[in-house]
Amino acid sequence: MTSIIVDEEILYKTLIPSQRFYLDTYSIFREAEYDCTEALNLDDRYIKAYLCRATARKELGKLKESIEAYYRFWICIEVGT
Repeated sequence: MTSIIVDEEILYKTLIPSQRFYLDTYSIFREAEYDCTEALNLDDRYIKAYLCRATARKELGKLKESIEAYYRFWICIEVGT
């Protein structure tokens, strides 16, 4: 059995920034979802907000909610509002 020698400095320089990037990206999509929901509460005809919210939900792993948001976006385009 071979053992792996881990250089803690290299681990810190690669793993920690990756984790920070993930958390920053996650918070950006969470904020985008919230902002789009607020925009739609003000004006439910704002088509771009449906698309943005669907994309944010997809990136957050909320697949069912994402599909529903894409569907609402599609309905808005079909109706022409």
